[in-house]
Amino acid sequence: MNVSLGNGRNMKDLRLVGSRLFEPFIRSIQYIVGLKTQQDLWDHLGKLIVTLFSADWTAFIERDPSKEISIHHCTLPDGGAMQSILTEEVRTIISDVLDSGFLASHLIPAPTPAMTAFLPIVENGRPKMVMLVGHKSPDPISKETLDVYLAIAGLAGSTFERLNNEVELNGHRARLEELVRGRTAE
Repeated sequence: MNVSLGNGRNMKDLRLVGSRLFEPFIRSIQYIVGLKTQQDLWDHLGKLIVTLFSADWTAFIERDPSKEISIHHCTLPDGGAMQSILTEEVRTIISDVLDSGFLASHLIPAPTPAMTAFLPIVENGRPKMVMLVGHKSPDPISKETLDVYLAIAGLAGSTFERLNNEVELNGHRARLEELVRGRTAE
């Protein structure tokens, strides 16, 4: 099997990760590609990562048109805790990931120490968001786990693009149908 994951990797590469991460990764793929709306994607993706992998929390961060860093979705039950994570240092890392498209890993000290992966979510070839995946441990996240998270971020970007395209296509279809109804009435 040689299925592309949208980030230069394929499922054959991930078989090397071993059964500990491979089966949850396959279940993730099956779930993510079945989502029907953008809202579902962001609502469920973080919960999926926390449930199937060893992550303690996730957040999706984006830069708004005024260049401010803001939280799009988060699995932390306390929104205030997420705000405390967004220190100036963390905002700088997020900006670097958005500008470069490269992942980063960093220990975030508050509210509790959490080794955190910063993963780009790419839309149309450009980083659109950063997926933060936190582990309540100061230990580095394994390369295998980072590879799986990166593949999930790639799949999230591809799914986001597909859902955007479907919304746009449905809008064009509705306008075309309206034009046809107008012409038919004439």
